[in-house]
Amino acid sequence: MNNNSQSIEFGDDGFNYNLFIEALSVPTKEALEILPEIQKTKEAWLLAFRLLETNNDQCMFFGAHTLQVKIVRDWSTLEKEEKEHLKVEIISWIKKIDTKKHVVISKLCQAISSYQIQKANEKECVPILDIVNMLCSDGNFNTSHNTLQKLTSTPYVLEYLTIYPEEILRSPLFGSKQLLLIEDIHSSILPILEILVEAANKDDYSHNQLGDFSTKRHEKAWVSLKMWIQLANLEKQETQQTIFEIVKLASNKICLIFEKNEDNLQNALVSQEVCAITEFLEEVFSSNKIFKSNPTLMGEIGLICLTQPWIQQAVYSGLANSELGFVRQWALLINSYSELYMEFCLKSLEENQFRDNVVAIWKMMLEFTGIKGVYGEDEDLSYHVLSFWSLLDESWSDYKELLEYDNIPSSLQKIEMIKPIMEDLFYQQIVRLLSKVQFPTAEIWSDFGPETRELFFGYRREAAEAIQAGYRVLGEKIVALFVDELIVLWNGVGNAKWQEQEARLFAIRSISEEVLPNPSEKISFHLKKLFEIALNDNTPIFCEIINGTQSSMALKITIVSLLGTYCEYLNSLPDLILGSVKCLMATFNQPKLAVSAIKSFKIFCEICSRPLSRFAPDLTNVALQLLEMQNRLDSKDIQRVYESIGSVFLTLEVLERIKYIAVIMDRLLSFIEIEVSNTNIVVPRLELLLSLVSGFARGLQASETSEDEALLGESDSVTEMTVLSIEYSKSPELVVIRAKLYQILMGLVSSNLVSEETIFDLLLSISNESVCRGPHPFAQNLDETLDFYRVLWDVSTNKDAANIDLFTVGKLFKSFSQIVIVYANGRLEWQGKNEM
Repeated sequence: MNNNSQSIEFGDDGFNYNLFIEALSVPTKEALEILPEIQKTKEAWLLAFRLLETNNDQCMFFGAHTLQVKIVRDWSTLEKEEKEHLKVEIISWIKKIDTKKHVVISKLCQAISSYQIQKANEKECVPILDIVNMLCSDGNFNTSHNTLQKLTSTPYVLEYLTIYPEEILRSPLFGSKQLLLIEDIHSSILPILEILVEAANKDDYSHNQLGDFSTKRHEKAWVSLKMWIQLANLEKQETQQTIFEIVKLASNKICLIFEKNEDNLQNALVSQEVCAITEFLEEVFSSNKIFKSNPTLMGEIGLICLTQPWIQQAVYSGLANSELGFVRQWALLINSYSELYMEFCLKSLEENQFRDNVVAIWKMMLEFTGIKGVYGEDEDLSYHVLSFWSLLDESWSDYKELLEYDNIPSSLQKIEMIKPIMEDLFYQQIVRLLSKVQFPTAEIWSDFGPETRELFFGYRREAAEAIQAGYRVLGEKIVALFVDELIVLWNGVGNAKWQEQEARLFAIRSISEEVLPNPSEKISFHLKKLFEIALNDNTPIFCEIINGTQSSMALKITIVSLLGTYCEYLNSLPDLILGSVKCLMATFNQPKLAVSAIKSFKIFCEICSRPLSRFAPDLTNVALQLLEMQNRLDSKDIQRVYESIGSVFLTLEVLERIKYIAVIMDRLLSFIEIEVSNTNIVVPRLELLLSLVSGFARGLQASETSEDEALLGESDSVTEMTVLSIEYSKSPELVVIRAKLYQILMGLVSSNLVSEETIFDLLLSISNESVCRGPHPFAQNLDETLDFYRVLWDVSTNKDAANIDLFTVGKLFKSFSQIVIVYANGRLEWQGKNEM
């Protein structure tokens, strides 16, 4: 409180309520903090009415609020007579307060609604129409036209009928309380709807008489109707019919507003009444209960409602003038309608009566799809539009399957009649999406903040699903579109912007889940044509883009991702595999591409390992070049490349394999020897080199399947393992490699470097990766392996008990346990005779 005000002390016998009321009229921070405590007292009942008597807006609001809080919290403290008197008092105050104080009236209506709910707790119903009756000035409620005019001219009635259903829908209702309230709602619903319809329609009122309520009455009536239809009992035919008529009224009303504002349609598009009517319609057409009451009639009403000429004119005007508020709402409405009535729409395409209406709705969604300048930041609109296409695709697929299952001429004719409509629609959808998923110009992109960029990428992820939906409908036609347009761009015909190329490559990648693993012959034809142009030796367009210093990074990333995605397909085109790998390898010196490229490279090495074995010299050169690029790439990325190359080498003939392994390992171990001989060892660089040994060793492990089959005695696998064991053990190159590796490992475990946690972990990893159940080119003999662990044990435990790192010892035990398993009793001939 300020220095001129007096401090309020709550809890003293002499609490100054007058001072408190004065403070609430501001309101002060201290008064607001004290209010919740005062509301817990018995005196708060009287305080609430004292606040209402002040005629101060703030005080009156807090008075009404206090009444509502007390009714909910302290209902049990009132006697029966007090409760009856309370109802009369609240109604009296609602009627006597100036209608301009609508916030206070709303709070009092909330209080009387809470009163009704509390009475229901006592198994006693206070009927809604009784409250309406008390609020009506002449106290004589009936549904004659004259009385309806009086009711709708009384803002209290409309406010109460808006607040009450909101409180009911918000309150948890159980048992007898629920039954009493619901019975009252069902018995009152028709006259209530009649009152609200009159309020929504009534135009002959005096602005001065009704104050602020007059300007919002129509809007409030539709808001109220939206809630009451959720409470209606649709098992009653009369209630059903009333709601159907109200929906028609809503449609006509919104058209009337647009017609009256023909010269200023933009003003009507932002009208709160239009917004309220649209929300009402969205509630109706998303209601499963209303749908089940009469799906055919509601489907027809919906088609007419959504496609009235004034509606369409308003929608296209909103699009043309970027007035997206109404457009967004209408897209949501169409989406909600479609979720329940899509099958009805598809059936309507078979008949002339509503076919044009269905097509008109879908054309609106097409225009929403192609809206320009949004770039995904309007999440609501984007979501409604993109989810619509997935819904339409799914519904069409189910409906077509149902007709095909019938397998009768009439059903097959229906498919042939609807199919061209669907194909034309989805073709146009794809064309619009290709434009929408394009990256903006560099100028616009630079203006995007991080959040807007993320929204753009989020839109693309959603759009990918819509593109898949288009593929499921169009199949080969859409692949042909993407490929042919790319070829035109690459030939320099037309506007060869990188954004257009990237969008089409993105689309081809997006449909991969549907296309692979077994594309049809026609689709394979188009894909082959694409990749032959992009990857062949004469004009490898992908490589040119990857190597181009002026090429967009976004385009490069999409190419790299596309290659990884279609790796399995490219495996069937051996002549293009080298081109693919060259593209990927060209990215290794571009840090921004490396992560994505190495992921794709790893997939290639796993899936295309046998065809790639022809390019072992190229892969060897890559491994050697990466040693010179240590400072430009992440160590884990280089390690993954080494592991992938090792897995490809496994497909080579043994002697050929040994040759390339020796070349890489000789260079790698030389780098390690140079590093450890330096006076000032760069530990991170040493860690990288050791991680490459570990990764390469992991890649050279025989597959678990081959090992398992050999252990089970499968003859071919046993023969393979035996040959490997012999060749690995007698190879002069590998003998030298193993000796060098052993010398390096023992030197490191005997040095201070072993105290570095990462070095320690890598030494264990190299041991475990090379000592396997099957033959491994780097495997040390048993004595050497035991010496390695013996020294590590001494280093780890040669300390005072208090200083021994149990975590490190635990790692050592875990690593050694794997060695014990490998050298357990019962080793077979091809595993070597050493046993532990």
